[in-house]
Amino acid sequence: MTDERLARMIEAIKHAQKSMCALAAATAQAATSARQFCLILDKLREMRK
Repeated sequence: MTDERLARMIEAIKHAQKSMCALAAATAQAATSARQFCLILDKLREMRK
């Protein structure tokens, strides 16, 4: 395997890691938003009682 090919593979792996981190952050943010939405719904249900 040439040094150039190895360097390209390393760059591809770094890019994939960044993408996975971004995906993980977006997933965590979506989960937080969903929890907040559920809390708001619970409060609205309590207010209607």
